Amino acid sequence: MRPIKFRAWDKPDNDFIDNVQESVRVYTQTNAWDTLAESLGTFDAIMDSDDYVVEEYTGLKDKNGIEIYEGDILRWHDPWTDGQDWLGVVTYQEAGFKLDTDFRFKNTEWLEAGAWRFEVVGNIHENAELLEADE
Repeated sequence: MRPIKFRAWDKPDNDFIDNVQESVRVYTQTNAWDTLAESLGTFDAIMDSDDYVVEEYTGLKDKNGIEIYEGDILRWHDPWTDGQDWLGVVTYQEAGFKLDTDFRFKNTEWLEAGAWRFEVVGNIHENAELLEADE
């Protein structure tokens, strides 16, 4: 079974909060970040806040051992399409993680089966220009 982990994109600060469910618990207990704990308090508060985009860990790692989350931009090389490199965004749809891409395969099994050859090259929050360049 995969570990259940989340990260959150903090819109006002333009930064990620990693392992967000653990972060809120620790900040609340230690009062290390009083403003975060006071404004959020719980994981549910982050989920309901418009200031955060919560993204779930897929349970997969890329070819470099980097954890793959929703919102990550993946690149892979396909030798059967004239050696073209492809980009796609990890999304959660229909009770599974998929790769939103122009590539012909988009189902959940393909993401799981091919993770070993994908590379996380960015995310939709910090590196959206990668997707624009790919169009």
